[in-house]
Amino acid sequence: MTTPHTFKKYPTASWESLNNKKTRTTLAKLLLALLSLGSAHYIGFLIEIPFEMLSLISLEFAASFIALFAFYLTLSYTVSKVFSFALSQFYYSISALVASGVLAFRNARPKKPSSKLVKLHKDTPLLEKVSYWLAISICFPFLFNFSYLRLNIEQTSQLIAVTFFSILVASILKTEILIRPKRQIRRILDKKRSALRRRLFRDYIYLAAGSAVALSFYTGYLRYEKIMHEERLYIEHKKYNGWAKILMKSGSSYLLVDDLKKPDTLIYIDNNTSIKVIDLTSEK
Repeated sequence: MTTPHTFKKYPTASWESLNNKKTRTTLAKLLLALLSLGSAHYIGFLIEIPFEMLSLISLEFAASFIALFAFYLTLSYTVSKVFSFALSQFYYSISALVASGVLAFRNARPKKPSSKLVKLHKDTPLLEKVSYWLAISICFPFLFNFSYLRLNIEQTSQLIAVTFFSILVASILKTEILIRPKRQIRRILDKKRSALRRRLFRDYIYLAAGSAVALSFYTGYLRYEKIMHEERLYIEHKKYNGWAKILMKSGSSYLLVDDLKKPDTLIYIDNNTSIKVIDLTSEK
């Protein structure tokens, strides 16, 4: 008599997992973090717009501006992944081919193969992953700056150096190793001090989150500067005809800037309204 065959059940993703309190809390925190980054970026852009116009358009363009920011982030990350994958595979092919060829040549001889060559051959998959993420860390900021921002390294080198130094000092101070260096290092490395490491981990997460918000705010300012240095477009609209630069767009609403003559003139137009505000600060 044959016994019925039983199939092993594997856990599958379902809506029940989303009903878990911990999962909902994690998703809510992630959503709030993304909204914080987008809002900080939007405010960094709006800081260059006159207050008279800001009070009229700030809410109307928020969703479309943050969505555009998210699109360029996704675009830069996706393109970076493609290039990084191609570079990592090229590196893997070359390194694996060289290591295998040298090992085959050494194995053909009576002398024992070099341990360094054997280790290189075994570590090739690991080095492939390292090269992949290293390429992403270089390509992503380069592509994002090229497509969306206008960061001049020569003009902002001092600001970058001060910011990096401040974050480094804050990271060191949070460990409290300056007060009692040797003792504190031993406490951090002690396996029994898991609570201390968890506290430091939370502190560094807070520091990283604050740094990310500050960086997002600054990139909003850089986005405004990039648009102001782009070529003018000829706009044909029932409320406006002429050359201008498009700062923001949402549906049939536009925020334009006419900088042919100083001071600059900011123009808000939609299907029914046209508002102009002169930016007196542009004369400086």
